[in-house]
Amino acid sequence: MPGLLAKYQEQNAEIIRNNIKLNERIAILESVISQLQQENLQLRMENIRKNRKKKYAALMHPKAPKSKSNLKSKTKDTPVIPTSSEQPVVLSQKRSCTTKPISYVLPSTKSKLRKGDPFTFGNDN
Repeated sequence: MPGLLAKYQEQNAEIIRNNIKLNERIAILESVISQLQQENLQLRMENIRKNRKKKYAALMHPKAPKSKSNLKSKTKDTPVIPTSSEQPVVLSQKRSCTTKPISYVLPSTKSKLRKGDPFTFGNDN
């Protein structure tokens, strides 16, 4: 029995040493991951700044050639407001519910009067 106990203790000590080494490797890898995430975030921020400069330059020079990626990014971030030299801003837009023009003409006196018709005031038949 004492030989078996010593063997198990040796195996246990070896497993503990291996676990310590693995935990050290895990800590190193986690630090590398966090460092790479920070670098990735910085690169994204720099890329956003560059894109903003490109968009601003494209807005300032409308005759410059536009690429598809610039057009897509413009529609996602902010609406483009045209300047006075480009197109006039349309304040009123056509609504789908106002396709019929409103008629203010009263019906003729010969037309049939209906109960509840807004043009036949006082007709309570």
